[in-house]
Amino acid sequence: MKKNLSFFVFVLAVTLAFVSCVKKSVGWLFPLQDIVLGETTEADLARLGEKEAYGYATGYTVHVGGKEWECLLSDDGVCNGMEVLYANGETSSDWPDEWKRIGYDPRFSYNDWLSFLMAQGYAVSEAKSYIEDDGCFGAWIEATRNEPVNHSIVLSFSKKDASVQTKDSLVSFHVFLQ
Repeated sequence: MKKNLSFFVFVLAVTLAFVSCVKKSVGWLFPLQDIVLGETTEADLARLGEKEAYGYATGYTVHVGGKEWECLLSDDGVCNGMEVLYANGETSSDWPDEWKRIGYDPRFSYNDWLSFLMAQGYAVSEAKSYIEDDGCFGAWIEATRNEPVNHSIVLSFSKKDASVQTKDSLVSFHVFLQ
């Protein structure tokens, strides 16, 4: 009986540690430089970056992977979204190491991103590409996934004389909780 109880306690401890780890990681995207969407508070962000008013939201600018990320705050003072802006042709060395390891690459083309997100289990709710009068390619993708938490990714693309197959056309990456 004592052996069974010890084994039960061990299994329970391992299970609780696993559940805690899964919850804290918020899947494969977070934590990112100690930031977890829906958990990181304004006080946490104040230690990591500088407060900013972006016009559409209040948040903090935090350096992650060599880039400045905008960490957006909800009305209750918790980080509920992050956005980064890219200039065409930036290298993946500016991308967070955590995301490089799972295959995210800012150099992906519009079509590459569509395929990648769908392969990761995202439902693409909006995808549009167009060519401006000046010949500049533009596009965006919005994709949602409900696991492990309900979140969306919005990507925008722009590049002169480009198409849906052109690499290095990503200009912004935004991830936020629904």
